[in-house]
Order: sequence, then C-alpha cells, then structure tokens
Amino acid sequence: MEFVVDDKFFNEFKYTEITDAHLKVDLKIDKQATMMVFSFDIHGYVNCVCDRCLEVYPQEVAGNEKIIVKFGDDKSEEDDEVKIIPSSQNQIDISQDLYEFIILMMPLKRVHPEDKSGKSFCNPEIIKILNKLNVQQNSDPRWDALKNISFKN
Repeated sequence: MEFVVDDKFFNEFKYTEITDAHLKVDLKIDKQATMMVFSFDIHGYVNCVCDRCLEVYPQEVAGNEKIIVKFGDDKSEEDDEVKIIPSSQNQIDISQDLYEFIILMMPLKRVHPEDKSGKSFCNPEIIKILNKLNVQQNSDPRWDALKNISFKN
C-alpha cells in the first residue's frame, strides 16, 4: 500500500516543527498467525529552516523502518520496534510511529546542501553578514597550560 504524507498529516500533531512536507510511504504488511510486521519505505522531502542562514529549503528524507505487532492479553510495548495489542483489537494506529520515524530521519544540523563544487546554497547576503560578525576570540591564558597535557593509554 502506498500513500502520501503531507502537511495535513503533520498538522494533527501538537508542537510539530514540520509545516510543509511531501513524503511517499510504501507500507507492506506481513500478517502472520500471532503477529503482523509493518515495513515502511519512506522517501520525499520536508521543508526545513536552515540553521545557518534561516531560509527555508527542502530537506531530503529517506529510510526504512519496521514495527512488529504481536497479539497478546494486554496492550503494551516490549521495545521501540515491538508492540503487543489484545487479540480482540481490530485496529492499530501507526501515525505516531510514522511521525517519529520521519523526525528521526531528519538530520540534527539542518543546513542547505552544497552543489557539486562544494558551494553552499545558503543565502550569500546572510553568509557575508555572519562572516563579518565572526570575531576571532583570543584564548584565555589561564587555560594555555592545559594545551600541553597529553594523555597516554
């Protein structure tokens, strides 16, 4: 089963930082006698704010994840990948899991990608201002003695 995850999906979550996205999710469900395995193939983009120049850019997101749902007596979670639901339950909500998968696929440091020559797509005017404000800090002489310490195993 293939479906699209976009802004409507992310608007359902409180305090989400994602406001614009277009992702395709290919979900395969392997149903067995005592469990189901949900395999997610996620790919697309999420619009992010660049940490360097503060402009919005499309961040590519791609990855594969899976959830194992076992049937048991009570609803619980063994770990992040394995959930236990009652045998009588006929529905499972995977939206929170899918949201977390997408968030975890995004890089911690979000900056514009570079072109083939290594030049950033960041706003050049902002980069000029940042370079102008980047002042070399002098080292504190009280810490200079620590620079000569070497640790041996």
